[in-house]
Amino acid sequence: MVGAAVVVPLVFSTTSNDSFRLPKLLVLRAAAILVLAVLLAFLQRQEWSQLVPTLARPEVRIAFLVAGWAAFTQVLAARPAQARGATISIACAAVLFIATRCFAASWRPRLLDWLMIPAVLNAGLYLLQELRVWTPFRLPSALGHTGNGALLGNPNDVGVYLVPVTLAAGALAAAATGAARRRVYLPIAVLLAATACASQTLTAMVALAAGLVTLMLVAFRRRAALGIGLLCLMLAAGALWLAPMRHRLDEAVRRARTGDLNLVLSGRMPSFLAAWEMFRRNPMTGVGPGAFAGEYFAYRLRSDARYPRLAHWSPELGAPLNFGEVHSDQLQVLAEQGVIGYALLLGGLAILARRSLARRHESESEAERFARYLAAPLAVAAWTLALAQFPFQLAAFTVTFVVLAAVCLAWGPEAAVE
Repeated sequence: MVGAAVVVPLVFSTTSNDSFRLPKLLVLRAAAILVLAVLLAFLQRQEWSQLVPTLARPEVRIAFLVAGWAAFTQVLAARPAQARGATISIACAAVLFIATRCFAASWRPRLLDWLMIPAVLNAGLYLLQELRVWTPFRLPSALGHTGNGALLGNPNDVGVYLVPVTLAAGALAAAATGAARRRVYLPIAVLLAATACASQTLTAMVALAAGLVTLMLVAFRRRAALGIGLLCLMLAAGALWLAPMRHRLDEAVRRARTGDLNLVLSGRMPSFLAAWEMFRRNPMTGVGPGAFAGEYFAYRLRSDARYPRLAHWSPELGAPLNFGEVHSDQLQVLAEQGVIGYALLLGGLAILARRSLARRHESESEAERFARYLAAPLAVAAWTLALAQFPFQLAAFTVTFVVLAAVCLAWGPEAAVE
């Protein structure tokens, strides 16, 4: 499971039309099939009784329900062929989560060091690209900043992927029992956070800030005020002194003054409105997993007629865009799987966040402390990312998130981790 979270963010293809996202998705599916085979072999050895308590846990039930509801809505989907592929991806993510939850209780925290390798490699490569030092890919110079994506695809994908790993590095540093390990994890967390900010992905920066504030509150409680103040100071300094961040903020303020909400949202309002129209017409089951792209234009026409002012397209945005994703996973889940799918999403995040509410006890191990520190920040960051990005449509983020979430829930007081 951890191996998948290491390999997927590094996979790419130079011969495919989609050099980054599709190869990663295929590797995620292959990893899930392999893990499922191992899990079934384990069950065939009549050792299934060891897994019964874990399989009865609320988070595992949620994972089964997520996969089951996706399969059910796929049957009713407006475009069954597209829905079938999305359903397979959802089921693969559920398999990785369940398998990790079943076996992670005996893992040691140092196993998560492997997750830092692809994150650091991608962060280093992205910074080299941003500084125009070196890039392994030949891209048109006209793309500029948007052509930089390390091994992940584009700056948005970089920012989104680095959020959970940055929080994990921070939680490992806070939970470490020795100063030597803190001196390793803290620089990694700073590097990854700086790279996420360098991606200029506003949603990722907001999600990371929300996650870090939550991490400080969980880990340090009353002493968190100093850390939160320093974080706010650093963000303010970056906004004032770093030209890219200052430019993004100036641009956001200028667009906000026009009163054109679609311009403020960088032209994403039509996709938001189309997704809302899909949900409004199919509130229980949605249009089916993965069917948003195929149904977009039909519902775009309806939403344009229903909300003409909100759907206004400014010439500043260039030619109107075709959206394959909503650019908001929360709206996409509502549009594709209805209110029940959205309730399952919120339920899963709530169960994860609740792990941080566990009381600290004298015999708390480093693994338990790490899980308690990371669970709520991870849930808060994922929820925030899903507001204006599509993290769960990206294989690199998805495999990293499900592994970390499952580990947080596995490393409870009853975990057999030294």
